[in-house]
Amino acid sequence: ARFFRATELLREYFPGCALTCDLIVGFPGETEEDHAQTLEFIEKCAFSDMHIFPYSRRPGTPADKMPSQCANALKAARAHEAALVAEEMKQDYLRQSVGQVLPVLFETQEGECFTGHSDTYVLVRARGEELRGKTLDVRITGVEGDVLLGEII
Repeated sequence: ARFFRATELLREYFPGCALTCDLIVGFPGETEEDHAQTLEFIEKCAFSDMHIFPYSRRPGTPADKMPSQCANALKAARAHEAALVAEEMKQDYLRQSVGQVLPVLFETQEGECFTGHSDTYVLVRARGEELRGKTLDVRITGVEGDVLLGEII
């Protein structure tokens, strides 16, 4: 409850902020109910991006000695399920950016398009000339995969 309240406060004071997290699935003793509750919780938090890892057993650690180690196949399946939820949340976050104006630091060029990161660390692509190294305001017009498309203002 405390963590979720923190996400609410961040969004209240920083509208449009990108909240990301790391998630380890398949920790020893994790049940199907635990996993389902985790998926429900991450959806509630509406993260803009996630890094998901299956628990990796390390000899000599306290967790290595814990009972109810999850099988690798189960950890992989749970990581895949979480990744599907994470991708949907990411796409929702990106779609919410359409129509907004974001500052973008342009870094690379491919043909007539330049790509850079917004202040929320989302990739943005726009047409222009000599944009590399510049930070410019971009009106977001669409989404293509994991990239926002926009027009320089």
